[in-house]
Amino acid sequence: MAAQQAQVSPETIVKLGSVLIDPQQSIPTKMRTVFLLKQAGTKEAIDSLNQGFQSPSVLLKHEIAYVMGQMMNPYAIPYLIKLLEDRDEDTIVRHEAGEALGAIGDPSALEVLKTQFADKSNCREVLETCELAIDSIEHQTAHPEDAEKPKAYLSKDPAPPAESRDIPALRTTLLDKQ
Repeated sequence: MAAQQAQVSPETIVKLGSVLIDPQQSIPTKMRTVFLLKQAGTKEAIDSLNQGFQSPSVLLKHEIAYVMGQMMNPYAIPYLIKLLEDRDEDTIVRHEAGEALGAIGDPSALEVLKTQFADKSNCREVLETCELAIDSIEHQTAHPEDAEKPKAYLSKDPAPPAESRDIPALRTTLLDKQ
């Protein structure tokens, strides 16, 4: 269940995008801008968010990737794939791009995720995130009815839900180091 989109004019979206690349703006201002653009929810908002990937701030880029995933709009996929594949990008940003692809849940991202997962020269964080994203997309594809279930916190989790509801079995799975 996606959050309701805010009505934001195209001119305002462009102005908000310029905040993300303005070196005079503070990180708190840029973070608020990211979440305002999330509420707009449009392709234009995603284009404006993409501008923020020019920032030297790893934290900002991580949050932008997170927000793109939470928007669950396949329009963001090319931007996120570019980040995931960029070996010069910070690990945490690449990780969040992979997680965002899983949150969007579009099978068109599977090939890239599988390629990145198969490339064992990737860092562990990226490998594990790609594995989670692949599992999530495959689960969403096999269980489309889960997408219709209301989400208590209006967010998309990176891993599919556990099948079991048996607390001792879940505890064993959680503590398994494999």
